[in-house]
Amino acid sequence: MNEIPQDDGGVTVITLTRRRPDLVRRAIRSVREQRTAHPVRHLVLIDDCPATRDALDAAQPAGTEVLYMPREYWEVSGPGRSSKLRNFGVRRATDRWIAFLDDDNEWTPDHLDTLITCAVETGARAVHSHVQLLNRDGTPYLEPRWPWAQNPDDAAEIYRDYVAKGIVTPGSNIVGDRPGFHDEPADTSSWLLDRRLLLEVTFAEEFSSSDAENLIGEDDKLFWALIDRGESIECSRRPTLRYYLGGYSNSPTGKTDETFSWATGQATAAAEAEEAGVSPEDDALAKMLGIAERIFGQPVEPTANFFDLGGTSLAAIRLITLLEAEGWSVTVEDVFDLPDMLALARSAARKA
Repeated sequence: MNEIPQDDGGVTVITLTRRRPDLVRRAIRSVREQRTAHPVRHLVLIDDCPATRDALDAAQPAGTEVLYMPREYWEVSGPGRSSKLRNFGVRRATDRWIAFLDDDNEWTPDHLDTLITCAVETGARAVHSHVQLLNRDGTPYLEPRWPWAQNPDDAAEIYRDYVAKGIVTPGSNIVGDRPGFHDEPADTSSWLLDRRLLLEVTFAEEFSSSDAENLIGEDDKLFWALIDRGESIECSRRPTLRYYLGGYSNSPTGKTDETFSWATGQATAAAEAEEAGVSPEDDALAKMLGIAERIFGQPVEPTANFFDLGGTSLAAIRLITLLEAEGWSVTVEDVFDLPDMLALARSAARKA
């Protein structure tokens, strides 16, 4: 598994996919359309989704390998699962370079070539591109708000700060960086990394409740791990990643995989509550009200409706992930459709 990388400048592109066959076909096409003299291999890992496997059963382009990755019964969608699959892909690859392309994004045809050129010219083992932010329909995202912020005020404030730093420009959908500074973690799909480096600095597979609250993903942890070890990071300064908004960290609808969680498996909260002499419903409600108070900045009654509190899709994701860090499972549909916090707690208790 841990072969020495071939010294031919070849690239293995790793894509994780689940329940999005149409989008992953676009990603596969994007990899095949890369204009570079370097060998490019594409490893597509299907995350325990028979429908996606069936959809991709047809012959794939030369150089594309599709593997089905079943889950253990306790595994759920989230950064921990993504990290596990990314680390598997790195170990399986034999090329010198590794790139990642999420199934809902794509690259311009010169993406890999410009990154390899950047790596060769600078000698860096970690290089990344600039990013084009796109709405789901492919139109440029031009809102004066940072799309990964957790509330509108923060979104506007972060955007203004990044304008002042030259990271974003009003009227443009390009997200750049400041030479010599590392203000914002690079997105996974923008990286080109030496495989040997990724065997030394693997993707973190464990995430805390604090990570959940702050929407810290595997790409964030990798970025800061590289910074902490003093690894040289360079940028091509070319906006070759076409990033479509709407993934779990910035979904405008709040619709995510119903198994999604920052948690990676633990004893159920219901069992712990019963052992402590507290009913699961009461324990779930107490946890829910406490978390909701933190999110909304005000006391929350059991009869409160999520939307009446000012709930947004990002607030829903925070509520779900923080509850799951406590061992309680609720879905986006539960948060959006149930009338109040008490009903949501009852739903969580029934699922425990």
